[in-house]
Formats: sequence, structure tokens, C-alpha cells
Amino acid sequence: MLDTAVATISILVTAVCLRLLLPWLRVTPRLLAVPNDRSSHIDPTPTAGGLAVVAGLFAGVVAGEQLTGDATAYWLLIPLGALAGLGMWDDWVDLSVRLRLVVQALVGAASVTGLLLTSHSGVLVLVLGIAVGSFWFAGYTNAFNFMDGINGISAIHAGLAGVWFTALGIGFHHDGITVAGIALAASSLTFLPWNLPHAKVFMGNVGSYVLGSAIALVVLDAVLHGVPVLLCVAPTLVYLLDTGLTLVRRVNDGYSWHAAHREHVYQRLVQLGLPHAPVAWFAAAMSTAAVIGCTAVTMGRAYLGAALLMAAAAAYLAAPAVAATATSTGSTTSGSQRALTHSPVVRSNSKLWPKQRSTPPETTAVSDRSSPE
Repeated sequence: MLDTAVATISILVTAVCLRLLLPWLRVTPRLLAVPNDRSSHIDPTPTAGGLAVVAGLFAGVVAGEQLTGDATAYWLLIPLGALAGLGMWDDWVDLSVRLRLVVQALVGAASVTGLLLTSHSGVLVLVLGIAVGSFWFAGYTNAFNFMDGINGISAIHAGLAGVWFTALGIGFHHDGITVAGIALAASSLTFLPWNLPHAKVFMGNVGSYVLGSAIALVVLDAVLHGVPVLLCVAPTLVYLLDTGLTLVRRVNDGYSWHAAHREHVYQRLVQLGLPHAPVAWFAAAMSTAAVIGCTAVTMGRAYLGAALLMAAAAAYLAAPAVAATATSTGSTTSGSQRALTHSPVVRSNSKLWPKQRSTPPETTAVSDRSSPE
């Protein structure tokens, strides 16, 4: 009953809001993502569609708390509302990095403080918890935003996280986590058909800030309610791996950590010619493998879980090199075939016949449109 009601309300609110928002977004120049040299899309596309996702998420949480009588998930709404405002402002005027980080850190500190106060922690735990929790909140919110660069990847990622949090909430008997997980999954996956395979709208910063911070807050709440840390962070590991290693590499190469670029693993795969949908689902598959690996470790199958985690990480990081090799091999083979087709043919009477007409050249598909990063 609970899961059906929350999911239904989140789906309906998200879908209706998208229908109502799209006409306005299409005629609002400030909310059109115009392609640039870093973009993966080719046409001006409305952004800020994440407003509908935020509405669906909020509606699902409110409905779930009303049904359960447990108000623990209401604490999500205030910080997420603040991040929604920040994201919409950023979509409208392109805020400075410093201002975004300050606001995210302050919202994170306030959220973590509220969570720790309800757990009656001591002063030392409170101080350390605020420091670590604020860093996690701002860090993962930005990691999610950095990874929101092609069609579908973040909606699928948030949907997967929501499904996993729902399972954790049910397994550990925590209605707040269950409600948040259902609302997160339903609102994110309802947005997906508007964004994959061809984007009619992007979620924008308003969507990525809220979904990233929602995942970060649910992780914190679950940890404070006794859920093993490894299980809580499991669906976030691929995003953290890609963002973390890319950040370290770029800083080591002398670039500013916050400068826009196209060097994430998923971006490099798209640049090699892979469509957005397979890349997005590949990232989701690696996240699923990470969840299974973390579960195995937590259940005492440490070697099996660790092997699965390392295999998933290696497969994800090696994917661009594998794709590049396959693309290069395919290009070489195609070139050889074209050369043979166009070469002159020598007949038995020693006359050189005209070159035979080749088959029509293969067409190259234009890459799918994606989000503006």
C-alpha cells in the first residue's frame, strides 16, 4: 500500500509538471542550453526540467509521511528546497563556483546538525560529524552534478539509488528511508523518457543539485540509523570513482579543479562515438555490480565482494581504452574493405578493366543529444 501510493503520487506529479513546464521552458532563452565546444548535444534544448522531478520527489515524501505517521523524512524537504532554489538560480544566471560551494556547505552543515541533534550525540561527535557530513554533502552533490553530462545517466543513477534505499529501508525497518527511496526512484525514472534516448529537456542544475543532495542526505540518515556504511554508499561508488580520479588527474596536470571539461569516463566513451543510452546503462550496470559487491562484503563474503568491486572498477575505467581499440580496429577493417572494393580488377586477357563501383559508404550516426556539460 505505502510503496504503491508514494510511487503513484510521485509519478503523476512529475509527469504533469513536465507537461506544464515544457512549453514555458522552450520559450525562455535563459533556460535553453545552447551547444558549445564542451557539449554533448547538438541542438538548443530546454533545461531546468528538474523542477518537475523536485515536485514529484517532494509530493512523494509528503504523501509517504502522511501515510506512515512518521515525520522523519520531512527533514529532507528544507535542505532540498534550498538546493532547488540554488540550482534554479544557477540555471538562470550562472553563479560563481565560490557562491555555490558556500551555500552547499552551509545547507549541508545545517542538515547534518539537525540529524546529529536528533541522535543525541556528544559534543565531539557532533563537531566531527558536522565537519565530515558537510564535506560529504557538498562533495557528493557536486560529483552528481559533474556526472550529469549525457542523456539519461543521472536519472538512471538516481533511480537505482532510490530502489536500493527502498530495499534498505524495508530491510532495516525504517519508514523514512523507505519513503525517500520510493519517491526518489519514481520521480527520477518518470523523467527518464523525456531525456533518453533523445533529450526533449535536461534536468539542469536544479535537478542535479536536488537529486545529488537527496542521495547524500539519505546516506547520512541511514548511517545514523545503524545501516552499515558500505551498504549506504554502495550506489554512489561509480560516480565517486569517476569524479575523484578525473579531479586528481586534472589537478595533477595543472588544471583548475572546477574548470569545465570532457574528461570523465562516460564523456570519453561518447566522444568515441558510442550512443548516450548504452553508456548510461553501462554506468548503471557498474553501479549495480558495486551494490552487489558491497552487499557480499557486508554479509561476510569479503573476498567475493572485493573481487566484484575491483572488477567493476577496472571494467568501468578501462572502457574508453577498450572502445578506442575496437573503434580503431573497425576503422582499419572498413578502410581495407573500401580499398579492395575500389581497386582495379585484372582479367585473364590481361586487359585492365575500369574500377568496379563500390557499395555506398557507411553513414555515420550523429550522436544523441545530451545535457549541457
